[in-house]
Amino acid sequence: MAVAFLHSSMPCPWALVIATVCGILILQVSADDLQSVKDIKAAMYKEMKYTGGCYKLLNVTGPIGCQAPTEGVASVGILINVTDVQWPLTVDRMLVVNITGFEELMLRLRSDPTSASHVRGVLVDPSDPQPTSLSSAPTFPGAFNAPYSNTSYVWNPSGTSLARTFFNFPVMMMSAALANEVATRTQYNWDNDYTGATYMAEVYLTMVARHNSTYCLKSGGCKPLGAFSVWTAMPPLTPLNSSLNNSQITAGLGAIMAPQTMLATLVTAQVDSNSFFHDYTQGADSPLSGLVTMLAAMELLRVTNASSTYTRQLLFVAMTGEPWDYMGSRRMLWEMDKNSTTTSGLDLSRIDQVIELGQVGRGYSASTNSTTLYLHSQPSGSQWGDAAALISSLKQAAAGTQEANITLQTASASNPGIPPSSLMSFLRTKPSIQGVVITEFDSQFKNPFYQSERDVGQYVDVQPMSAAALALARALHSLASPGGVPSVPLQVNMAALNSFVYSLALCLMVDGDPPASLRCPLVQSYIQVGFSNRNADGVLRPFPWRYIGVSQDQTLDPSNTNFKSDIYRFLFNIMANITATGDMGLLCDPIKNLCQPGMVCIGWKSGTDPATSAATMGRCRVSTTKFVPSLSTRVIYVDTSKKFLLDEDTQFNAKYGWPDDPLWTESDWPGGVPYVRVYMEEPYSVQVAVLVSGLLLMLLTGVLSWAVMWTFEKHIKHD
Repeated sequence: MAVAFLHSSMPCPWALVIATVCGILILQVSADDLQSVKDIKAAMYKEMKYTGGCYKLLNVTGPIGCQAPTEGVASVGILINVTDVQWPLTVDRMLVVNITGFEELMLRLRSDPTSASHVRGVLVDPSDPQPTSLSSAPTFPGAFNAPYSNTSYVWNPSGTSLARTFFNFPVMMMSAALANEVATRTQYNWDNDYTGATYMAEVYLTMVARHNSTYCLKSGGCKPLGAFSVWTAMPPLTPLNSSLNNSQITAGLGAIMAPQTMLATLVTAQVDSNSFFHDYTQGADSPLSGLVTMLAAMELLRVTNASSTYTRQLLFVAMTGEPWDYMGSRRMLWEMDKNSTTTSGLDLSRIDQVIELGQVGRGYSASTNSTTLYLHSQPSGSQWGDAAALISSLKQAAAGTQEANITLQTASASNPGIPPSSLMSFLRTKPSIQGVVITEFDSQFKNPFYQSERDVGQYVDVQPMSAAALALARALHSLASPGGVPSVPLQVNMAALNSFVYSLALCLMVDGDPPASLRCPLVQSYIQVGFSNRNADGVLRPFPWRYIGVSQDQTLDPSNTNFKSDIYRFLFNIMANITATGDMGLLCDPIKNLCQPGMVCIGWKSGTDPATSAATMGRCRVSTTKFVPSLSTRVIYVDTSKKFLLDEDTQFNAKYGWPDDPLWTESDWPGGVPYVRVYMEEPYSVQVAVLVSGLLLMLLTGVLSWAVMWTFEKHIKHD
């Protein structure tokens, strides 16, 4: 009786569901491919986790960046390629765009709030074709800091200011693998006119911070942006105290320098960049070509080994945080104004010359086998220091360089002044400084990928960095020598110089397996590289460092490498080693075996016991090299764990004409964010049919169970 009931009452919808499921499985994946629940999930969903997001940042006036519109809720929408969109957009969609059309799309959405309100998210395909220009920075980055009134001047013709815009929907840069899957599914939606079963994308990009940076810091929803700049002196400075115990050194007393008398030339280059997608920030030409050039010039001076004869102090700064309204230089000058131990010896009263290495990596012409760079300065007058003598020294050095074909030209007089640079901050604080910025461009950036994901090493040449390093080193060697006449000529081995520049460029500008990235032999000869993994495309990368990230703990001793990221520990070690004098000293580490004042620990990788860890411990050497916090002047550390938010330093601001500190922060986000998942969703009618079929199946199961039990009990009673 029960069997007859089943045969006569099986519902049609259930048969339809079985046929549908079987058909999908037969078409999409063979039974042999589904060996586990994980395999089934992989067949149903395509995912990307923990990378590629456009994140939310905040300053005192509000947010920039991106976020999901509803906290804790995924943004879900039907996939559609932007080339198929009928504008204005009137239905909710998840937009897919190739990187070539990315900026055009985002500019449209920025100016079209009606369409933007229907965007559930934007997924960016990084594959070819590649754009000919890409820059989410403004056309005049940091215009507020310019020492002239023409702040509408276009230095960056590719600039869109998208990185300073807030979008209330998630935006993600896909991996190449996910982009390929999404392209297939987007085409499926188009072929089926977005009806029936459609492919959807689900994006999680919840950002915790609200309102502005002051509010979110006090409420605990964000962290301040910040890192460290590194500076060093050639020759080393004399410490105030020659002998201290470990407790005194840990407290920072060993970092206090004795009063200095020599005038100083400060050379600076920037470390970090920015882009719309922080995880993919590059910065090969801007700013890393300048940083590599500075380090190479320092290396030439080290090999020459004449710093003991210098009558002018040379100071070198690797400046971090400049993309964020000159946060690094502003904080360094603030520390100098407060006579901080981090800048003890870095006296603004002694610094009368500043040379900045800007973008130089595109300054080479293969057709002429020559490098042409430009020297920018403020027009001389009653307000600004006259840089003519400094420019003349640089030009003479270039003209006297036989080992490389390099020309240094004075930038066009029609320029409003110096281009965006740290020099702007120094001139704000001390207008009498003779300042020069060395770049590959005259009136506008040559780099079309300034502050973007495409400012990669393949567009940068070794030749201009080597040539610029050689000319700079020769100029500095002359400037620092008694009477401007070196007693020892600059020692130049072009093969060694090119090799050094190439190695640095490979370490800093290229991601991947060794010898590239921070896992290159040069970096690992100084430090033990920490966390690294393979990104969504399988490329080995240390923790992303070309974007500044959130602030790190700070030690009271500014020469202690504890709590510092790989890049800053490397810069500290290589700069300290280049400027160090004398023989190797005692074994050292930043924890137990500390160096005496006037010395720093170079090359420490691990271990604190000389008996068992001598091979991986560092050595004390005579050098003045320090970390300087690169973060808002309103954020201060009392020790390695306590951070305090200060009131605006109105006295410092008024003294030097600084606007209020913008106090840049990055929002926190929950675990598992960012996350993208792509899947097929059946039409509403099928979903209802599946629901009804499921309910009927449950009912039938109950009836079958009752019938079997009834039959069984009846049989037992009969027996």
